[in-house]
Amino acid sequence: MSVKLIIGMNLENAIISLKREPVMSFATSMDDQPHVRYMALANYKEKFYCVTFKSRPKIEQLLSNPKFSFVILLEGKGTTGSIRCRGTTEIITDINLKKEVAEVIPWHSHYWDDYNDPEFTLIRLHINHVMTFDPESKEKINFENLEL
Repeated sequence: MSVKLIIGMNLENAIISLKREPVMSFATSMDDQPHVRYMALANYKEKFYCVTFKSRPKIEQLLSNPKFSFVILLEGKGTTGSIRCRGTTEIITDINLKKEVAEVIPWHSHYWDDYNDPEFTLIRLHINHVMTFDPESKEKINFENLEL
């Protein structure tokens, strides 16, 4: 799934695209090997999250190395671009925050009975680097030292 291009890919427009909660190719690393999978990006109160099952391999990978990278596809007029992000993860244990985020994820109930499910794992993505590749202008822009 790709995100429709917002004209002029500056940082503000990149964040708007991320807030549309696209499917991302999410990469972790363990034992010097990359691991990539599709995940949905979630936004809540200007912060980015993803959710998973506690028993999935990505949890062990993130506990071993909390760094991540992800990319989303941007649609242009007959071309494609991307937004790439990287940073560090934080596994959220605050039950109130888990409840709040679970309530805004429309597909949450397809996987978990509720936020108290011991398998429900909320991961905060601390994005510190964004690289945009505008499919129309072919311009690449790096935004570093961020706190998203």
